[in-house]
Amino acid sequence: MIYGKTILAIIPARKGSKRLKNKNVKIFCGKPLVYWSLLCAKSSNFIDKIVVSSDDDEVLKFAKLNGFKDLIKRPAKLSKNNTQMIDVVLHTISLFSNFDIVILLQPTSPLRRSVDVDMSIKKMIKSKSKSCVSIIESKINPIFLYKINSKGKLLVNNHNNSYDTNKNLKNNFYRISGDIYISFLDQLKEKKTFFTRNTSTYLMPEIYSSDIDNVNDFSIAELIKKNLPRLYKMTRIDKSDKK
Repeated sequence: MIYGKTILAIIPARKGSKRLKNKNVKIFCGKPLVYWSLLCAKSSNFIDKIVVSSDDDEVLKFAKLNGFKDLIKRPAKLSKNNTQMIDVVLHTISLFSNFDIVILLQPTSPLRRSVDVDMSIKKMIKSKSKSCVSIIESKINPIFLYKINSKGKLLVNNHNNSYDTNKNLKNNFYRISGDIYISFLDQLKEKKTFFTRNTSTYLMPEIYSSDIDNVNDFSIAELIKKNLPRLYKMTRIDKSDKK
């Protein structure tokens, strides 16, 4: 609880996965991938209840053995490859509706820290926003993005396409990181989305942000997790050099 607001955390962990089979129970740094989001939620200073929504008996059993009691056996209709995450969230809050705020913590972000969760909650409330999503700076300026046609030919965009002219353009573009999604319950029920004109953003430290979708993402995130103290120190040095 924070500022009198009660907070519900939802950890969704579907069994099926096209690109990385059984990724939520795949061993990541010695523990099932889902463990790291459970630990993050449990370490938060503000989260009042943690709910695990899954169609995977292995996930539910693991959560129960680790002391998590609020478990939802997700219906088959909400466990398909094309199931929208917002529908899973809405199903969960229909069963746990007596909270002010909901936060979605997907297992695909094992580098996420509880301090970032808490700071994003604070930012949403203090800014008087109705929702908040985590972002990271994009390394690619959209001016350098192109489409191709059915024959593989480059489709020239309407921007100035001279590399010499644009190579020094500042980025100032961001993308959704996938680490944190927060909303007031009443807004989520009404809008059925975390994204509105009253959505604030929380800039994730890049080193603690991940969105595992395939085996390459998994391997890179695990390597980062195992080397976080050294990598954090290097990041601090890099920042100092820029001053």
